[in-house]
Amino acid sequence: MVVTDKGTPKNQPAVYVAGRMLEIEAFKFYNRLWRYQFDVTEERISKLGSNVGNENLFQPSSHTTVIKMVEVKDQDYLLYFFNELALEYTPPKSEPSQLVARVARVCKKDSSLGGWSSLVKVQLVCQSDEKFSPDQTVIYNKLIALTISEDGERFYGIFKNNGKKSSQTGVCSYSLSEINNALNVDTFYEKRTENSLSFLIPSSVPKDIPYKPGICRPSSKSIVDEERVRKYLSKTTIKHDTLIKTPFTLSKPGIIWNHIAVDETSNRDEKIFYLTTNTRGISKIALKVNGSVDDISEIYPFDSSLEEDFYNTFELHGNSIYFTTDAHVGKLSLKELCASYSTCTSCLSDPDCSWDSIKNTCKYPGGSLSAPVHVQCSNGMMQKDLSKARSIQAIKLSSNACIKENKDILSRKKYVRGTNTDILMSCESYCNVVDDKVRWFKNGEELTFNDKKYTINKEFSLIVWNVTSAEKGLFTCVTGNLNIVLSIWEVITADCNPNDAECIWRDEFNKWCQKFDEYTLAFNIWKCMENSCQNSDADTCYSKEARVVCEEKHRKYTDVSNNR
Repeated sequence: MVVTDKGTPKNQPAVYVAGRMLEIEAFKFYNRLWRYQFDVTEERISKLGSNVGNENLFQPSSHTTVIKMVEVKDQDYLLYFFNELALEYTPPKSEPSQLVARVARVCKKDSSLGGWSSLVKVQLVCQSDEKFSPDQTVIYNKLIALTISEDGERFYGIFKNNGKKSSQTGVCSYSLSEINNALNVDTFYEKRTENSLSFLIPSSVPKDIPYKPGICRPSSKSIVDEERVRKYLSKTTIKHDTLIKTPFTLSKPGIIWNHIAVDETSNRDEKIFYLTTNTRGISKIALKVNGSVDDISEIYPFDSSLEEDFYNTFELHGNSIYFTTDAHVGKLSLKELCASYSTCTSCLSDPDCSWDSIKNTCKYPGGSLSAPVHVQCSNGMMQKDLSKARSIQAIKLSSNACIKENKDILSRKKYVRGTNTDILMSCESYCNVVDDKVRWFKNGEELTFNDKKYTINKEFSLIVWNVTSAEKGLFTCVTGNLNIVLSIWEVITADCNPNDAECIWRDEFNKWCQKFDEYTLAFNIWKCMENSCQNSDADTCYSKEARVVCEEKHRKYTDVSNNR
């Protein structure tokens, strides 16, 4: 949906939705400050364009789907990105079966009465080359999702290939100038009869057509002229040109990307893309200036489950990703992603992150930390070198990623009473991860195992013998090859777990006792000083010296409270 009040007929507010223009009239809002709500008192939407058949934007088919509508900045037209059945490829008297992706352009001044008179559309083709498929060309014909660059000059689309063996998706990029150049071509396809194929018109626009279709004019002066153009476009809305691009990245076979967001931070030489998957994950990839692509990480906020489109909406704002599902409204902070990396190498493999070698933690942002200690690992590896060694990492962000008995793998704490206590921390190796071993880290440093201090059992759980205050901190378990975080424990030396009833009761009791002792002490001091006044004058009995004597006499109450 696009809402605009600039360049429309009579410059009235209008809504463009699913190929139609709706005019908004008499929207009135009254702000009730005391309730912080808007009260809609009157709303009326009048439909101006009712025809959405061949004479309008889309072919009459349930397969027609609008993916995105874009109001182009500082321009007098809109762009529609959609899928429809390609009638120009359909044999006579046959049902159309080939689905194609298209982009259409409609002028804002077009009133749409009886159908659009300014509409033109062109096919978008996303097909692989020998780099991805040496044996044959693969066409990703269905547009799944689209996002736009910050300057509005480039569009990134996810296209799907409906292969017989397995489906796959790719990302193709189209510039605004490329789209307009294709839409400005003079030649069209024409369906001469209802049941015929579409034929290419060899000549340009016929002379009896008053103006070139698709060109946005200052105003619609002649209804007769509009009707002539509209009648011509009812057979020739498809432009001859096609925009053919090669995907710069492909998903793995069987993995379907459904939503896309791009981060174009200006102070680095690569664009970061986030793509949701049918396994409820989020793929994070980097597109470099030279066109090469690095897989950075796979993020799993939810349980893995093969669903075609688990996410309903997915957008990047600032340094957070916002998304909705049928059951969730979520926010994913890039700061949280950085904190999930447990080693320096995995941390610096993500261009958003920097390694703090003092605290042995991965932090966000990556580009603004100037001290060399934050951008270099102990092995000399720096961020700029990691594109060569970068390998994909999987990040588990919630208990649903690897779940057993509803335990939260990322927020568990182990409370140790006193010293000389042994503790066991599980690694959650029941996750669906194929790996030959696991590794344990303490505060970012990998542990070496020995019988006296650290032992790992056959379930990959870590046993810490004779725990002291030196064991306080974060213990992280990751897979040996994939660097998937399986478990994070925080060891805290304390008498009890603050969340347990025993600890809560004791804490409240101690607070009450402390207050009671404070009142008792104050009362005794006052009584002591009052008694001393019976045999002395007021200046002497309430002097500082007398107060000190009384405080020392009754200090035992405070001492008992502190030692309780």
